[in-house]
Amino acid sequence: MTVFATGDEAARTIDDLIYAGATIAAVVDLRPQSSEVMRHAAECAGASLHQGSCVIRAEGTKRGVTAASILGPSGRSTIACDLIAMSGGWNPTIHLASHTGCQPVWSPPVSAFVPGELPVGMHAAGAASGRWSLDLCLADGIAAGSAAAEAAGYAARPMPAPRAEPEPSSHAPQWRVRGARGKCFIDFQNDVTDRDLALAEREGFRRAEHMKRYTTLGMATDQGKTANVTALALMAELTGRPIESAGTTTFRPPFTPVAIGAFAGHARGRHFRPTRLAPTHAWSHAAGAVFVEAGAWLRAQDYPRAGERGWLESASREAANVRSAVGFCDVSTLGKIDVQGRDAGTFLDRLYANTISSLPVGRVRYGLMLREDSIVLDDGTVARLGEERWFVTTTTANAARVLQHMEYCHAMLWPELDVQFCSVTDQWAQVALAGPRSRDVLERIVAGGADVSDQALPYLAVRAARLGPGGFPPASSGSPSPASAAMRSACRRAMETGSPRRSPSTARRSASCRTEQRHSRS
Repeated sequence: MTVFATGDEAARTIDDLIYAGATIAAVVDLRPQSSEVMRHAAECAGASLHQGSCVIRAEGTKRGVTAASILGPSGRSTIACDLIAMSGGWNPTIHLASHTGCQPVWSPPVSAFVPGELPVGMHAAGAASGRWSLDLCLADGIAAGSAAAEAAGYAARPMPAPRAEPEPSSHAPQWRVRGARGKCFIDFQNDVTDRDLALAEREGFRRAEHMKRYTTLGMATDQGKTANVTALALMAELTGRPIESAGTTTFRPPFTPVAIGAFAGHARGRHFRPTRLAPTHAWSHAAGAVFVEAGAWLRAQDYPRAGERGWLESASREAANVRSAVGFCDVSTLGKIDVQGRDAGTFLDRLYANTISSLPVGRVRYGLMLREDSIVLDDGTVARLGEERWFVTTTTANAARVLQHMEYCHAMLWPELDVQFCSVTDQWAQVALAGPRSRDVLERIVAGGADVSDQALPYLAVRAARLGPGGFPPASSGSPSPASAAMRSACRRAMETGSPRRSPSTARRSASCRTEQRHSRS
């Protein structure tokens, strides 16, 4: 193999390679006069030392490197090898300091950026501040530790640094090899070359952030750790300015690439989207319900009983019971939006195909919601609870989408309207009663003996809306979610005491009754 280096740190790599059993054919040192430590390393490796030289080309085939072309004071030569190791110096890891807002500064002695003015409580020591050798790292560590102890209120005792021999660290920075044939790569991951940087300079992308985005330099997995300083030096050379004037890119966490799967964590499979449960889910589960997914929700599909041979028998039994007596169904999965404001009626008129603002207080109207291009977005009911308050219901699957559409229309299309709205799907539960005995049950669960007759609660009234397709005058009751269990228990108790037959009803029962009433679903 061939080692191409610009400083004394390569001598340690040569020693490690010899220890590992590698054969080193040549050591190429860019400096006109190699240091004593470099000459000694090449001699121990039995390799030829090329001073004031550089590797200008890697020869080879698709199977790998076969030789290194070297340009030196005496001309060009070729060294047979199967690997070329390069060393251009070190860069301090300044990312953590930069994350706190510390601006890096250019240090000519180490030809690298080092932390600038650090925030209170942070200390940079050793290689993190551009001091590479072991003796300097130990001294810096003791000084930083003492300062931290004093900042914490402790008296730092004088402590001598452990003894370490000074290490040679001379180097000659070389940002690119001139005279080389072919491409001169700066970013080895995104294949950015010196010609790409020259083009960026001609196009006016001279600042670090602009150059990065124009060339994709430093945007691979290493995030510029191996290429940014070289690129900034070349841009400084092209513009004739000091390297520090080119600026630096913004260092953002994480320092080490993190797999996207790690960010996802447990959000996989069924955990990718949390399953939402209706307020009566625990009761339905105990009653042996079979559940079906409805968007993000689990809804009771049917309540099978012993001896029934499939869902059709269970659903038929439930439907027959509702037609002849009464049943209840948890419809809390429907989206619910509270709309308020002086212009709420006007706002809803613009969202729905039919007029909503003419709805009297205490009444409910079916609404067909359209998109901007007049395509149907959703349908549901709108109840007017007061002069400036409306209650909108949506389908289960489109609840979030409808709210998003309303937010967009208010923010972008009609910001002048005085209207506010928020989702109350999680705050309000709903239980639907259906069947010829539904009003009998409702009478028993309404406090104060309120009149729930047809005359007191006419068709499409707010408190008890005849919305369901159960075949008989049904009623729908809403309550805050924490009270839904109590409301469900009240329904059960009322049916047990006042109805000859009662049962929970489900989505399949509802679909069956809709078919009988010639309701269609698309």
